[in-house]
Amino acid sequence: MTFPRKCTVCGVLTPEEGFHRDRSQPSGRKSRCKTCHSSAVKTYHDAVRKPRRLAVFEAERAAEMKILDRQSKKKVAEAKRVAEAGRRRQKKLLAELGVEDVSAEELNRRTQAADGLYIRKS
Repeated sequence: MTFPRKCTVCGVLTPEEGFHRDRSQPSGRKSRCKTCHSSAVKTYHDAVRKPRRLAVFEAERAAEMKILDRQSKKKVAEAKRVAEAGRRRQKKLLAELGVEDVSAEELNRRTQAADGLYIRKS
C-alpha cells in the first residue's frame, strides 16, 4: 500500500511512485517529486553544464582553426615557392631561346602602340 507524500518543494501530495528512489533516505525515496527534480536538473543544466560544454566546444574549435590556419599558411608558402620556381624556369628558357623577357605592363604598352591605340602621356 502506497501513501501519498508531500513534496518539500511544491507542496503537492503525490503517490510514492512520483518520487525518485534514494536508498540513503529512511523512506527510500527523495524528498522532492519527479517534476520538481526534473525542473531543478534542467535549471542546473542551463545555468552550469551548458555554458561549460559550450566553452569546451569553443576551445576545441579555436584549436582546430589554429591548426587549419597553420596548414593554410604552409600551402600558400609552398604555392608561392612553386610559382617563383616556375618564373625562374621561364626566365631561363626565354634567355636560352634569346627571347626578350618583357613585363606584362610593357607588353600591354607595346601591343597598344602596335594597334595605334597608345596615347603618349606628356
